[in-house]
Order: sequence, then structure tokens, then C-alpha cells
Amino acid sequence: MSQIANSVSGEGFAGEPDGALEDRIFRLMIAIVSLAVIAGAILVGAMVFAAYGLGVVSLPASIIGLSAFVPALFVEAFRQFYFSIIHREGTY
Repeated sequence: MSQIANSVSGEGFAGEPDGALEDRIFRLMIAIVSLAVIAGAILVGAMVFAAYGLGVVSLPASIIGLSAFVPALFVEAFRQFYFSIIHREGTY
């Protein structure tokens, strides 16, 4: 039993250069977010195409509605950034 507790160490990562693990995690995060954005765009496009094909909505109205969403995202991002700077709890 004492060998199991003593064998837990960070020596498995000793052969890697500094920051290699962080680089791999960062690249994986980029790939996952890119995949999510692409899948979301395909899903939204399919939904708009299906609604237009069924005659439920007009194509210009769909494009205007989706275009109005982008400024709303920018406003929300600015608001979050502003509050994170103002309320940073004394970390200068």
C-alpha cells in the first residue's frame, strides 16, 4: 500500500517542455469552440431554410432578424467587460 501513495508524482510530465499541457488544452478549446460555432451556423441555416421553404417566414425578415442579433451580442459583451473591469475586487 505504501508504494501506491509514493508513486503519485508529477514525474510523468517531467519530459514535456514548459507550457506544453497548456498549449494542448488551448488548441483543444479552439477546436471545440470552432466546431460548436460551425454546427450552430449549420443548424440556424437549416432552420431558416426549412421555415422559408414552408412559407412561414420571408427570407428578408429572417436575415434582418439574424442581423439584429449581432449588435445585441456586442452590447452584451461590452456590458460584461465593463462590469468585470469596474467590479474587479481590488486586484490592481
